[in-house]
Amino acid sequence: MESDYSHLENVSSEIPEWPGASDSEIGLDAVLFVLPNADPKNSTDQLIISRANWISNAWLATSGVSILGLTIEQVPILVQLGLSTELLRTVNSSEKNLNQEVSVSSGNSSRTMRVQVTNEHSGGWIITIADVTARKRTKANLDESQKLLSRIASALPEFVFLVDPGETQVSFASKDLLNYLGYHSEREQKQVSDWRTLVHPDDIVRCDDHRWQTIASSDGEVVDSRCRLRTRSGDWRWFEVRSIIFQRDDTGKPIQILRSIYDVTSQAVAEIEIRDKVLQLARQKEELATRHEQLEYLNKQLAALATTDGLTGLYNYRAFNDKLDDEIRRAKRYQTPLSLVFSDIDDFKAFNDHYGHPSGDERLRYFSRTLTEGSRSTDFVARYGGEEFAVVLPNTAVEGAVSFAKSVLRKLHEDSSSRAITASFGCVELDLANEDKSQFVERADQCLYRAKRQGKDRVVSEEKQDELMPVFI
Repeated sequence: MESDYSHLENVSSEIPEWPGASDSEIGLDAVLFVLPNADPKNSTDQLIISRANWISNAWLATSGVSILGLTIEQVPILVQLGLSTELLRTVNSSEKNLNQEVSVSSGNSSRTMRVQVTNEHSGGWIITIADVTARKRTKANLDESQKLLSRIASALPEFVFLVDPGETQVSFASKDLLNYLGYHSEREQKQVSDWRTLVHPDDIVRCDDHRWQTIASSDGEVVDSRCRLRTRSGDWRWFEVRSIIFQRDDTGKPIQILRSIYDVTSQAVAEIEIRDKVLQLARQKEELATRHEQLEYLNKQLAALATTDGLTGLYNYRAFNDKLDDEIRRAKRYQTPLSLVFSDIDDFKAFNDHYGHPSGDERLRYFSRTLTEGSRSTDFVARYGGEEFAVVLPNTAVEGAVSFAKSVLRKLHEDSSSRAITASFGCVELDLANEDKSQFVERADQCLYRAKRQGKDRVVSEEKQDELMPVFI
């Protein structure tokens, strides 16, 4: 049972300054050994200081006089601390020890002294007096800082923890994460005391990697990660986890990790939705690219159909007109010769009537191949309409056009089949200075007409109207 030292808190007289009162010397205690006064001439209610450590003399002695042999009543500081009264009361009671903190005045400030009295079997008492003012102040400051830290951490949206590297002991927690997840009862919290039971199976490895990366990190380095935790209702919530080394031991080994956990479910769900949208858009983009390619192909096919004769595969009348416009402009710009050849299969209607349209179509394709094979890559061969064909020959004078037409006619004469055909040709060269497209075409058509009128199976040019291609028998 401790003695009541409450009356000492109102000591009004000031204790003089002493060396041990310095905050830097709070570890220096005054230690005394006192015995009852054995002199029968004196009162037995006196206690004599038998031994004292050096700090006791430095602190308690006045005017440089040693305190050894003095009674407690002869040392003012001990009197003010109430030791004489309390020790005598203790001697006459069954109490063996005293342990009390006492607030006293020291100079212009108040200090806290811890007084401990221990009864020794030798009949004396050991008195220890320690100035714990700075120690109490430091503890109070730490307690206040801890309260401030707790208030700040509680105000943050994150859950803040101090954990050991093994993640088995939590020395500080700003808020109850389990309660936030819906585990309110003690039984429920015990069931999920192992955090692994809360982590999504797909995130376990990532959490382990996060712990080891944190342990291996340098001071000030923040390690980030994400994981999903299961709520009591069975839903999964996303959390952002950030860890940093908070304290190391003397060897540099981490002993405490500061960790913050922040619920980012809304953000994570939004990111997943955005990612899915991006993937969906990528797929749509790919599909659009494929459709674009298909559309381009179809457009090319349509363009080919729009400019190609379906039966012979040659360019059609529309393509011929566009090409002739281009070549006339080019010839006039660069002053280069341009020739045009019109040809027509002789007596084709009679051929169709006699052999039938399928045979007529085959002869049209045959004549188309013969024109194409006899032309150059720069020449333009087209089906003008029906059994009439046109060939545009860039950079070619009329003599070249006539030569081309004769070579085609010669090829037709080499056909010894029963369904051989002949053709008539009209060849002209563009008058670069005085002729437009319609005039150019009209002259070619007139040459073809003369070839027909003169007996067919021949080549006629406007410049050399009398030149006829002999018939090969």
